[in-house]
Amino acid sequence: MILHLGIDIGTSGIKTVTIDQAGLTRSFFSVPFNASSGSGKWTEWEHIESCIKKAIKGNTAMLSSEEIDSRNAIKSIGISSVCPSVVGMKKNGDTTTDIILYNDTRSLDEELEIRNIIGDERFFEESKNRIFPGGVSATSILWLKKHCREAYSDSDYIGHLSTLLGLSLTGKAAIDPSHASCTGLFKTACAANEWNYALCEELGIDSGKLPELVKSNEAIGGLINSDYIELGLTEGIPVSVGGNDTSCAALAAGAVKDGDLFESCGSTDVLCYVHDGDADFPKNYINRKHVIDGLWIANGALSSGGVSLKWFAEKYFSEAEDMYAAVEQSALQSVPGANHMLFLPFMKAERAPFWWKEPKTGFCNGSEGCLCDMSRAVYESSGYGIRMILDRLASVYSISADSADQILAVGGGTQNLCQMQIKADILQRDYCISEVEFAAAKGAALLGGDASGYIDSKDFIPKTESTVIHHTPSLKTVYDDAYGEFVTLI
Repeated sequence: MILHLGIDIGTSGIKTVTIDQAGLTRSFFSVPFNASSGSGKWTEWEHIESCIKKAIKGNTAMLSSEEIDSRNAIKSIGISSVCPSVVGMKKNGDTTTDIILYNDTRSLDEELEIRNIIGDERFFEESKNRIFPGGVSATSILWLKKHCREAYSDSDYIGHLSTLLGLSLTGKAAIDPSHASCTGLFKTACAANEWNYALCEELGIDSGKLPELVKSNEAIGGLINSDYIELGLTEGIPVSVGGNDTSCAALAAGAVKDGDLFESCGSTDVLCYVHDGDADFPKNYINRKHVIDGLWIANGALSSGGVSLKWFAEKYFSEAEDMYAAVEQSALQSVPGANHMLFLPFMKAERAPFWWKEPKTGFCNGSEGCLCDMSRAVYESSGYGIRMILDRLASVYSISADSADQILAVGGGTQNLCQMQIKADILQRDYCISEVEFAAAKGAALLGGDASGYIDSKDFIPKTESTVIHHTPSLKTVYDDAYGEFVTLI
């Protein structure tokens, strides 16, 4: 048996899967991981390698329980990670800084510094992304240089989490184009993969600390770390740094064609549009290369879609045996439009396409004492948020209900079929829910398999069941009106 291991470093934990040559999942194991948060706008992760090792050990143990020898079976490793996730590191794999996440806005002064030196228009023209604290790695790197001078100086490399894990596994520091696109220091629109050395020089960023650019489906080297070999892996198997979590999940779900719409549903809901780069890159979106050559992804995120539901469930239904089921039953007692009750789900700073540095959240309209309307309003809020993202994309790419009548979806949030139905009705589009567990990890495994020569990731066709959630045309007017009210509150 030939298997490929995928590792996904996400905001809620470490997920690992193995897939076979047909792309079918053979084992999976996850380890919860909690981000450490300081005061105010600081968000940092502690070193997570111990959690990664636990997840791999659990996965190889699962294989062993099925009488599969992981050392003989696993032929490659692929990596997926949240992005941006800036971290400094030494050549030996030791970290010199904590990990600074995408939603960390400590670098407000550095945002202004870049704006004064480069300017918004030129920065977007060269990187195809906006200047935003934490949202592009450049602001966080400048913050490290200014506030952690010794750590910055001691760093041989400054990359993302995928760089760190790849370095630990192989001794080589690398980053793929999908991650590099979110640094602000990469020529995202170019067919070739190039750092923007001139921009680095103007900003005073040492380009010598940037990792080597390697395609998502290419090996950066072979496994040499004895700690990982002892977990049931074979020395020398090829390792790919894969891609960012959204792009890897898109690959696993089959969002690999020009014009595909894809949503990753979880703590954060991310809506993506796959394109071939011929049209203009939208200015209010995160623009990145796909893990498939010749394709790009424009994506917008609702940073607290799943987070807001968790907050509401814990606040009002914590004593229920199943608090999420209790929220659903409560919501179903209300009506579409929630009797004019609205909830703003923007509980954190928002990146594309909103670019808000402060939360915008709370209940509006209706009677706040009616718990069933509040429950329904929380469910509907993520649908309104995603519709806002889609409407702004549609204005750039002329996306119509006829040209893109279905959205591919993966992630833990898709298991809530009641909420997915409400989303479909609000967007007036069907959702095709792919039954892909640990989609980002599976996409990483595909890229690792490609790097080893066993799988052609660009021609991968998902071999999984899917569930189609059909929208309800008769609810169009109700939700058009409610959506109009929602937008006026922003």
